[in-house]
Amino acid sequence: MSLLHDVEAVLLAAGYDTRMAPEPGNPLYFEDYSIFGFCVAYETVEDLITTWLRNQENFLTLHAPSLRQASQKAWNCYAVHVTAAAATERELRELLNIEEDFRSTRKIARAGLSTAGDLTRALYPLLPIQNIVRLRGEATTKDLSERLLWPTGAIKALLGNGSPNDVLDLLLEEK
Repeated sequence: MSLLHDVEAVLLAAGYDTRMAPEPGNPLYFEDYSIFGFCVAYETVEDLITTWLRNQENFLTLHAPSLRQASQKAWNCYAVHVTAAAATERELRELLNIEEDFRSTRKIARAGLSTAGDLTRALYPLLPIQNIVRLRGEATTKDLSERLLWPTGAIKALLGNGSPNDVLDLLLEEK
């Protein structure tokens, strides 16, 4: 897993513009309509802990003129620091301290990112809200009826071969 490329793929899928930066450490820059920032991938947790602040300061210094013009968007600047390396208990506490340091940027500092799911969960603060509903076998129609308060026909169309227009028509018939 190439961590920066995987971060880039997740952010691109969420609608961000991204680019690899030419400066030392090759951070990944990202931006959408309301959030911007950078991501650095580290070889070890210790590298992350000892250099995150310098990397953040380099980013902020380099982009100070743009930040001054960003007004409201400047409040949504993220510094993302990630590594695939596993962290010790002491290192996990240090990573939490980094995330709780609210000076200059909002921070994500995570270790042990070995799967796509781990990485996606680490990036949740940057991603649109997702509600994953797990449906269970035969109780599906009943569960959805209780949750959605939809007509049974619309739920059956939703779960069956009904098109979105069929479902909509069935919902509108009830009104």
